[in-house]
Amino acid sequence: VDAAHNEYLNTWVNTGLISLLLLLALLLGVLLPAFRRPAARTLPLALACVGYAIHACFGISQSLVTPVFYVLLGCLSFRNGDAFGLRSQSG
Repeated sequence: VDAAHNEYLNTWVNTGLISLLLLLALLLGVLLPAFRRPAARTLPLALACVGYAIHACFGISQSLVTPVFYVLLGCLSFRNGDAFGLRSQSG
């Protein structure tokens, strides 16, 4: 077996602790604001991302699914852009 069947452990072993911490910070930075202020437009995206994040605990990344996860994470981050101070408060 050349890979851990846990994406987080695999990231830690292959690229180091800093990479793992950055990955977890990305996930938490995008998902926490989505659940603090749930909205009908962001909840399905957030739940899909949480589903993949849970799946990553028990499997390794797959070339067809992982890019979709990061696209959904990007869409969710864009929808929650005001949580990062990216959208202006005026108007």
